[in-house]
Amino acid sequence: MNRFLSAALAVPLALGAQAAAAEGICGQPAALTSGAPLPLAAGFAALQHDLRLVRGEPRYIDFTMTQAQALTLRTQARDGADPVLVLYGADGQMVDYDDDSAGGLDALLTVSLQPGGYCAQVRLLGGIQDEAAAVVLSLEPAGQEGPAPTAPEAPLSPAGACASAQEMGRLGSTGRLEHEDAALPNAPRAHRLVLTEPVMLQIDAQSEAFDTVLTVSDENGLFLENDDHEGTDSRISLQAGPGTLCLGVRAYGEGSGGPYRLSAAVQDPAEVLRTAVDAGEAIPGADSDVTIEALGPLGQSARTTAVTAGRTHWSSFSLTEPSLVLVQGSTLSDSFTLALFAADGRLIARQYGEGALSVSKIAEELPPGDYLVAQTVMQESPDLKIRQVVLNRFVRPAE
Repeated sequence: MNRFLSAALAVPLALGAQAAAAEGICGQPAALTSGAPLPLAAGFAALQHDLRLVRGEPRYIDFTMTQAQALTLRTQARDGADPVLVLYGADGQMVDYDDDSAGGLDALLTVSLQPGGYCAQVRLLGGIQDEAAAVVLSLEPAGQEGPAPTAPEAPLSPAGACASAQEMGRLGSTGRLEHEDAALPNAPRAHRLVLTEPVMLQIDAQSEAFDTVLTVSDENGLFLENDDHEGTDSRISLQAGPGTLCLGVRAYGEGSGGPYRLSAAVQDPAEVLRTAVDAGEAIPGADSDVTIEALGPLGQSARTTAVTAGRTHWSSFSLTEPSLVLVQGSTLSDSFTLALFAADGRLIARQYGEGALSVSKIAEELPPGDYLVAQTVMQESPDLKIRQVVLNRFVRPAE
């Protein structure tokens, strides 16, 4: 799973439908937040929180970093629950997210954070659940012993371990570099890449011998990690440069290693946007040729049924007054994601539908304006797909 930390790619915090006068550090409803904000100083003792997730609603833990340090967050779910872990800053912008990097269905994040307020969101993949799910969320300084050794104890950086790394080369506005090497068991390999100007970059680590883990760091505190973007290969996409990046490759788990191929390629921003739109991760631009089914001003309800071969079906609607909007998506063909965007491209909410015939729901209180809905099947195929989105609008009675 890719994780984007570039400020240009971050998305705002998606709040639930519950209205609450009090808010947490990141603006989330206080009713969904467990406990008071936790001040975390250097070398703090590991913390664990028992969370119960009900009705498909997320739960949050607020904390403040008193000084810059690397932090590891990890979920441990019970009874087969599949948690997703998302970290937000106090401004409501997403810092990082993960699904299954801790092994099994659990999530793991290792991030370098500056002083300030943050909140960790835990939600379940698959949307609304019939019964409450129990998930333990742990926070600990990066590098402490944990149940799954999936993150390096400290990020490689050009100023540190990467100073003696192998030179991979230089990239400008275009180009691609490849390097073949071998990873030793329990020994990460470091490669130094110089960018001469700002670029959109795609970095891949591929191996037929072992499960790769790819990291990217720089001297300014950036740290990204990816495992299993496709199969057991890793990929990270980011906006970076000019400057030096340290690329780390290691094997997942202990005792494995072997040959691998590391590549870095400059991407066309327009092509990156087209790919994101096709995946339902970004809205089409004004000059896009993507078809958007316009539903117009939303009355009490609206419905759209599409039989198309594309991966994502887009529809739009508008509101003339503040309203609570319930968006329901369903498909006959595959698991899917349902996403609600504002007209300026901000992601408001995203939910998942597991398997054919499943239903996914988003409920949000929205101000007047224009909105877009993306329904995206998880697997790409040329087959026709039957999809349906139903919108219902509710208005609070005047007091």
